[in-house]
Amino acid sequence: MNKGELTYVCDPNWLPYERINLNGEHEGVAADYMNLLSERLGVPFRLIPTKTWAQSVLLAKAGKCDLVTMLNKTPEREEFLDFTEPYFTCPVILMRPEEFSLESLDDLHGKTVAVVKGYRQEEEFQRDHPEIKLLIVKSSEDGILAVKNGKAAASVATLVEAYHFTRVHRINELKPTKWAVDHDYHRVGVRKNDPLLLSIMRKAVSSLTEEDRHRVEEVWISVGATESEKGLPRWVILFGVGGLVVIFAWLILARKAH
Repeated sequence: MNKGELTYVCDPNWLPYERINLNGEHEGVAADYMNLLSERLGVPFRLIPTKTWAQSVLLAKAGKCDLVTMLNKTPEREEFLDFTEPYFTCPVILMRPEEFSLESLDDLHGKTVAVVKGYRQEEEFQRDHPEIKLLIVKSSEDGILAVKNGKAAASVATLVEAYHFTRVHRINELKPTKWAVDHDYHRVGVRKNDPLLLSIMRKAVSSLTEEDRHRVEEVWISVGATESEKGLPRWVILFGVGGLVVIFAWLILARKAH
């Protein structure tokens, strides 16, 4: 590959997966993975800063970047991106108030669900569940806070996000669904119609080892209960620990299948 660098966009407000911090630096799970891929290829990756995920998607649609760090493959996105195999997999759940019994999506008909602008669930809920009202928010954190503040009956989040933000905000009154809506299969998005770059990125992703993954994920996904976490709802600790064990097991099984 003759390029001196590869440019990329990310979600600037999506901890613990990734964010652009106050110094303009990319950090989080995806950032550490991008550093590993850059090392594998021997090519520097350069971040194109954005303010929102929607802005990052627009730049990718316009072909103004080589890569998108971490996203699911959807029919709409396949119109302007190609994709590597998944490098991080996580269950997607719904956060809801403790008193609200949520056994299936039918229970949300006529109610409001918080969904991040530009996330695949916005597209999927509009298509498959038009009876559900959508509150479009800027981040998963905003969605969880919307439920806490009574602006939504539930919020779409991954297990990792739910654990992270309920811990950060010390939210006791929200619970996760007992079932996963589906799973996120996070991949690297690659600029459309560049088969050489796609082949290179797919090989780079396939070179990631379990040791690489554990090293990255142990930094950003805490499964231990610290002193500051005492007093949080028991599901945060148990679901956080147990769920993340499931995630790592799923990762291993999913990668064996590919």
